[in-house]
Amino acid sequence: VDDCMKRVIKGIDAALWRRAISECGFAAVMNAEMLGRLHKQIDTDCPPIDRDTMAATLITHFANAQKSFVEGVVYLFKCLDRNFKSHDGFKLGSRVIFHGLYAHGWSAFGGSADRFNDFSRIMMVLDGENPAALGGSEQHKYLVEKAKIRGDKSFDTPYFRCNFFGNGNVHVWPLRDDLITKANEMIADHYG
Repeated sequence: VDDCMKRVIKGIDAALWRRAISECGFAAVMNAEMLGRLHKQIDTDCPPIDRDTMAATLITHFANAQKSFVEGVVYLFKCLDRNFKSHDGFKLGSRVIFHGLYAHGWSAFGGSADRFNDFSRIMMVLDGENPAALGGSEQHKYLVEKAKIRGDKSFDTPYFRCNFFGNGNVHVWPLRDDLITKANEMIADHYG
């Protein structure tokens, strides 16, 4: 009974930590890899819920929000496949290409759906929007996936036009040069 009770309490604590992180909007400034690491930490070594621990943790995350966001922008940039000429080694260009969107949806391998979602989230944050306000099915990666499954050849979001190809590539043409410029300034600042 004691063992069972400990597992139940740990599960409740983990759920409360996830909810706190979600409600505070930290998902908006963290990329998929950062969130994955945080969720893994919560699942493996979840601190108990108490006011002081939660306040200290959330204040620390809030204080590092800008740094986390910039790290997410740089990480996305570093993950771009350099085999494409449009993927400049020094800045985001006028087109970004993602792999892995087929007639049945995003491939489970390679993390392209997460990177696409990170790119969308970055554009929203730079535009002053809150990506956390989007419901799960409203996220751009799912809207683009649905368009591909429907057989559309292209799809527009508020931030980019997506052209679909049979080999699973998605060519993403940003519609807001001002946001790409802001992202490039962050990348340049990071690399000096």
